[in-house]
Amino acid sequence: MLALLLLPSHVVVAAGQREDPVQAARVLMAEGRVNEAIVLLQDTVRRNPDRIEEAERLLSEIRAVRGRYNDVLDRLLAHLAANPEDIVTTLSIIDELEALDQHPNERIAQQVGLARFVAQLAYDRSIADAIMRDAAELLDQERYVEAIDRYLSGFTLQREQFESRGYPALISGAVDRSIALVRSEATAFQQQLDQRERAHQELLQVVDVLDFGGIEVAVNRLDILKGDARRIEAQVVAAGETISGQRAVVPAVFPDDPVDWHMVLLEQFILGRPQQEEHEGVAGAMRLLSERQQQEWSPAVDRKRRELMLLAETHYGERRWTEARERYNDIRELSRFGVSMSVAGVADPPDVAELDSALERLDAAELEVYLLHHAGYRASQILGAVTVGLEMMDAALEDAADTVDALRVQRVALADAETLLDERRAGWAATVALYPLDAPVFPESAADTVERSGELLNASHAEVRRAETDTVRTIGNLRYGQLSAEYLSNDETYQLAVQRIEGVEVDALDDADDEEGGLVFRYPREALDDLQAAAEEIDTLRSEAEALISLLEAERDYVRRDQRVAQTLTDTRELLSRLNGLRDNVATAIGSAQQRIATAAELRARGDQLVAQAQQALAGLDVNRARELWEQARETYFEALEVQEDEDFRRQADARIVALGVRLQEAENELIVQRVRELIDRADALYRQEDYRSASSVLNEARETWARTNVDQNPEIERLDRFVTAALTMESRRTLVATEPLYPVLSNYLNLAQNDYDRARDVIRTSSLAAAEPLLARAEQNLQNVTAVRPYNWEARLLQLEILRIVEADDFAARFASRVEEAWARRNEDPTEALVDLQALRAIDPRYPNLQSRIEQLEIGLGIRPDPITQAQIARSNQLLQQARNLAAAGGAAQVRAAISLLEEAVTLNPGNNQAKVLLDTLRIGTGGQAAVALSSADEQQFRRAETLFVEGNVAQAFAIVERLLQDENNRLYPPLLSLRQRIANRLGI
Repeated sequence: MLALLLLPSHVVVAAGQREDPVQAARVLMAEGRVNEAIVLLQDTVRRNPDRIEEAERLLSEIRAVRGRYNDVLDRLLAHLAANPEDIVTTLSIIDELEALDQHPNERIAQQVGLARFVAQLAYDRSIADAIMRDAAELLDQERYVEAIDRYLSGFTLQREQFESRGYPALISGAVDRSIALVRSEATAFQQQLDQRERAHQELLQVVDVLDFGGIEVAVNRLDILKGDARRIEAQVVAAGETISGQRAVVPAVFPDDPVDWHMVLLEQFILGRPQQEEHEGVAGAMRLLSERQQQEWSPAVDRKRRELMLLAETHYGERRWTEARERYNDIRELSRFGVSMSVAGVADPPDVAELDSALERLDAAELEVYLLHHAGYRASQILGAVTVGLEMMDAALEDAADTVDALRVQRVALADAETLLDERRAGWAATVALYPLDAPVFPESAADTVERSGELLNASHAEVRRAETDTVRTIGNLRYGQLSAEYLSNDETYQLAVQRIEGVEVDALDDADDEEGGLVFRYPREALDDLQAAAEEIDTLRSEAEALISLLEAERDYVRRDQRVAQTLTDTRELLSRLNGLRDNVATAIGSAQQRIATAAELRARGDQLVAQAQQALAGLDVNRARELWEQARETYFEALEVQEDEDFRRQADARIVALGVRLQEAENELIVQRVRELIDRADALYRQEDYRSASSVLNEARETWARTNVDQNPEIERLDRFVTAALTMESRRTLVATEPLYPVLSNYLNLAQNDYDRARDVIRTSSLAAAEPLLARAEQNLQNVTAVRPYNWEARLLQLEILRIVEADDFAARFASRVEEAWARRNEDPTEALVDLQALRAIDPRYPNLQSRIEQLEIGLGIRPDPITQAQIARSNQLLQQARNLAAAGGAAQVRAAISLLEEAVTLNPGNNQAKVLLDTLRIGTGGQAAVALSSADEQQFRRAETLFVEGNVAQAFAIVERLLQDENNRLYPPLLSLRQRIANRLGI
């Protein structure tokens, strides 16, 4: 029984009969079951050795077959090594091997089976690749039905291997249903294709002519067809994904053989190869049709939109807003259809307002088209609205506004336009922020639309803002200009008012070209009226400036950031600061004006009081007190006019001062005449005593006293002053003064000489003349040093004579006489030196004959001593006295002036004619003096200015004012003016 079990099945026959083993082996060999035939023959020989020859003959045949088998096997191995891609030959060799030995041993069977599997798989894959290539070519030729059929033709590849695996019904059933579904949907796709193509062509036609009605119909039809197409495609994709899912579980079912190539190829034919970028497979073919149509209608819509956009931008640039808006409306409508087409057939498709949803839900291809047309839609929607704002701007700017009120109305309109553009710009920015600008899915054309639309929007927005800003600039400039002009006007009012308070220079002599002859008048009362009016205006201007500042500060940021607006704001703030300063200055000036007005009133009242007091003093014959009060009243009136100019009061004050001054001068003149006579007599006495300096001082006092009521010089004073001056000149040449530059040196020489002289005298007393001679010689040398510089020095001359008297003691009388004659001989050549020498000799010997007379002659010649009065002079003086008496007796003013002139000549001829002096003084007292008592207050102001200029060193300017004042005849009689003129003349050397 065990032996039977060990035998192969072919040796057991029905009903237990045993077949001939050799014959059975031959049958096995014929069936290609060589290994089994060998085993059977081996067993037969072992069991029945007698049949070894018969078995050997058959084994020889088997070995021959096995040799051929091995040769074919070697050829298979060599072919696989040399030509692995030659799958057809490989399969042919394998078929030959299997024909030779249909039941090889397990190892060989496994090798051959594996070779067949690999070769068959490679063969099927090459067929699959050919199908993919063929289908790709068909798709390139837009032969979508044929391409799908070509894909379906590959569904049987590796089917035998799939079925041989023995899958569970769950897997095999799912795969079979998916195959059936794909075939069914492919048929549905093929049946729908013609309708889709016709609807697509209709869409292209109506887009080309911009037939919005036709576009809408075509879009609606395509939406339905595309919805069906999406469903079909979705079913196909689902079937492919089902197969993909089943393929994923194969490793779990067959871990040793985890790849099912039938399902792999099915997935490829349905969904395409995953590594390929181009659409493949049945689903890819369906998708490719949609994309091809999309690639035709979407660019067509985009081209038409670009045409419209170019036209709209032309109108835009030409500011033809209505036409531009119409084109943008066309673009918006066209783009809306484009958006609708991009999501046609999508369940619950996102519209143009649902960009967020589109970005989340649409695939890359759908999203790219959606974004293209969405960008056109939003751009045209925004720009169309922008044209409304720009139209508002143009309307606002159409009529030139030249007033602040008109500009404010214009500014409101521009602000509304800017708000509209700003809102649209913000809306556009929000949309652009959602666009995936840097992603590949964002179309270049859409990017161009975004860029160009953004440029237009930004430019228009900037234009409106510029217009608005320009308007605010103009408002600010106009308002600031008005405020500034009014500020300047009020500041000028303030400045003029301050000038009127502080002093306005008014030309007094109608010499507009002369800057030094003007009078300074002050008008605080008139300035106060202007200042009070200005204060009210300044308060109004401050309020308006604050309002302008508030207006500019409340402006929008971009307006405030404008450099000129910011400058206007800064300028206005500065103007407000200046207005505040001006307000304070005006308030201060008002206070100053009020204070000056009050001061002027007080000074007037004080002047009136002083005039009254002066009149009382004059009535009481207290001339000095009256003079003092009169001067105070005159000064007080002048101060009042200095503080507040008042033409009427000036005339009144001048009249009162002059009238009182005349009365005062008449009373004062008698005292002045008497006093001058006393001073002349005292000076004459001092002159005769050779006290020349004191005499000169007294004469100066007499001259000043005389000038208080007289303008002409007093002949007696001037005559005596000539002698005193000459004597002083002579004295100054004879003596050293401590203020002289050489005084220290010369005085030292004199002291040295005097010391040597004194020592020489002592030596002579105690010793001899010879011993004293060196001292005397040195003293003489020092004296010569002095006389070399000051030849008329009195001390040197005297000491030289004293030395001569010692040295020439024995012959001094002769030498003295010789010196006298020598000096007298030089009287014509150098009378001054001759006089000094003679005076020095007189000091040595006053009694020398004729010496005094000679000195007197030289003094008369040098003007130091008057000529002796002759009898003719005395007679002529008396004659003039009598003529003067006769004229004075007539009593007329002219006669009295003529008499005074005659008497002055009489006294000059004979200073000792006392009768002439008495009558002269009497007549002078009667005339009351020749001088003007006062200048007018206006002339007094100029006179004082001239004095100030002279003191400050502006001598020429002072001289010009004095000369103009002297053109008035009355002013030529005013002693202080004449005195100033003389001082100026002395300074100028004229």
